[in-house]
Amino acid sequence: MGPQPARPHGGGRLRGYARRRDRLVAWTRQGPELAIVDDVAVFEESPEGLSGFDIRPTA
Repeated sequence: MGPQPARPHGGGRLRGYARRRDRLVAWTRQGPELAIVDDVAVFEESPEGLSGFDIRPTA
């Protein structure tokens, strides 16, 4: 979960709970104080290489 490394063109990937993800996307449209945001594009993608989950033992 959480932000993924930025892409060369300045973009990035985000995974997570829909409500939290949507709040972050809304914030990026404005940005921090003094930011100039030209564009925010959102694309839905299928998870890469994920087919389920594993339950792993803890230490």
